Amino acid sequence: MMNAVLALGTLLLIEIGIFVLLTLLLMPRKRGAGWIFLILSIIIGGAQTGVWVHDAIGVRASRYYSRIKGFLDASPPLLGEGAYKPLAIVTLSNMAEGLICYGEKHTDKHAEISAYLERIIDISMKKPVCPYTTMRTRSVFTEHGVYLAHFNVILNMYEQHTKDTVWQSLHRRISVYLARRTMASSNKHVRSYPDLPFQWPADQSVILYSLYLYDVLHDDTLSRAPIKAWLEYMERNGTDQETGLHISSISRHVPLWDEPRGCAVSWTLKYMAYFAPDHARALWDRYRKTFKKEYLIVAGFREYGPGIDRDSDIDSGPIVYDIGMAATGFAFGAAKANKDLYTYYQLTNALSLMTFIERAGFANDLHAATDVLDYPLTAAVLFNAAVH
Repeated sequence: MMNAVLALGTLLLIEIGIFVLLTLLLMPRKRGAGWIFLILSIIIGGAQTGVWVHDAIGVRASRYYSRIKGFLDASPPLLGEGAYKPLAIVTLSNMAEGLICYGEKHTDKHAEISAYLERIIDISMKKPVCPYTTMRTRSVFTEHGVYLAHFNVILNMYEQHTKDTVWQSLHRRISVYLARRTMASSNKHVRSYPDLPFQWPADQSVILYSLYLYDVLHDDTLSRAPIKAWLEYMERNGTDQETGLHISSISRHVPLWDEPRGCAVSWTLKYMAYFAPDHARALWDRYRKTFKKEYLIVAGFREYGPGIDRDSDIDSGPIVYDIGMAATGFAFGAAKANKDLYTYYQLTNALSLMTFIERAGFANDLHAATDVLDYPLTAAVLFNAAVH
């Protein structure tokens, strides 16, 4: 709470300071303009205070909670379309994480959240989300790294919240497989998909996060060796020398494999902050320095490094005014996880401002960016960040 007050207080002082300065400069010459800036400083100061109040009393989180319930209650559940459909398991794991955090603050919702977590597990174990024919009794797995990592997180969230051990055996089998497969790999990465020979550090970070969660819940040490080995590998072979950030892929056949990308770094640092907090914070500081674009009280993150002008792709999402939507969206969770509430509220301000400008019809080129806000994945990621 104190960190939130300091972050919002700093932003508030910046806003009011700018308008008060303009008021003092203009009042002697143009009294009307001076009064306008004075009134604007009061309005914007009140708006910034409202941002904090929305978070403090849980209004923002409750709105996201209602949206998540709507997605899960639909038949079939609304988990994304088109290019976002393969990311259904990512959407579900973010929903599950957000639900148990929301439940910690709303104990009266315990039974309801338990039911939604059961619903998430049920959806996750069926086609088209699940790549396997059966999951409940499965003991042999293939390298579906993305699916297994996020499903492992979901199983952990369910047991944390309900204390029910019905899925404990499956949770352990998946965790043991992911830990052993990581250590058996020369580059300490599990393939994201079995039919593709590609490996991404961002996806591996979720695997390690799921193992870390398993250890915390069961007082085990499965994650210790894989985390250590992965960090050492990334330091030697997976770090861009110019920026000090992780490269986007360790597979050389992937386009732009040897460059840091905002979507990947934001994603990684959200999860890495838990299983390697010191390493994550150092990377987060370098990431902000290189990729963050801030304009006083608002901010966003680039998809590509400074001076690099490329088109958007399926991973980046829309890029508007040099700001990547995926890089910025995943940065909400990364900022919260790395205890950078100042950046988190700058991102929140930018989201509110962008939505207002687009809906008011002032900038039609923001349509592509605001359309992303309607996706279940976006809502799940922002919900997860808001409640942490």
